[in-house]
Amino acid sequence: MLETLRSLVRPFFGAIGAIASGTFGRQSPVTGMASLLMICAIFASLTPTASEGSTRAMILRKMAPRVQPFVERHFAAIDKDGNGVIIEAELKQALNSLGLGKEEMATLQHITDELSEIGHVIDSYTTTRFIAIALGNSGTMMMPRKTTQNVYGISAEDVPGYQARVIEKYKHW
Repeated sequence: MLETLRSLVRPFFGAIGAIASGTFGRQSPVTGMASLLMICAIFASLTPTASEGSTRAMILRKMAPRVQPFVERHFAAIDKDGNGVIIEAELKQALNSLGLGKEEMATLQHITDELSEIGHVIDSYTTTRFIAIALGNSGTMMMPRKTTQNVYGISAEDVPGYQARVIEKYKHW
């Protein structure tokens, strides 16, 4: 197994070494081809992340101007309990109950998806889960793992700054 891993990684490090020493292209044809393929594979694996990030930034910049007018127009209808804060459950209920057109539905879905970016933390809770860790022949040990989860909500005060936050956050994408 270790030898197989070494054989897979060796061309990559050989290519990096050849590039660093200026001898890239002067290796045997097989080594050079393996090195080139390894470099192409690495760059190909990075490309989707870069393009997806760019696409996400484009969508966020496109949707940001729609958020404030939509929330101002529909805040009372979405805030079912009338406490001045829209929470995730109210947004999901609004997706099913408000009679919205296609564009407004897309805006509401965007608000639901970006709740943590548009709104603010209104509560948090911590859960503890126990994970079994094998100790070899001596058995198993249970280790606690604590996770803190934030609960987000949108108030009328959150919305005016959202578009500027999106522009600032994604200005280099």
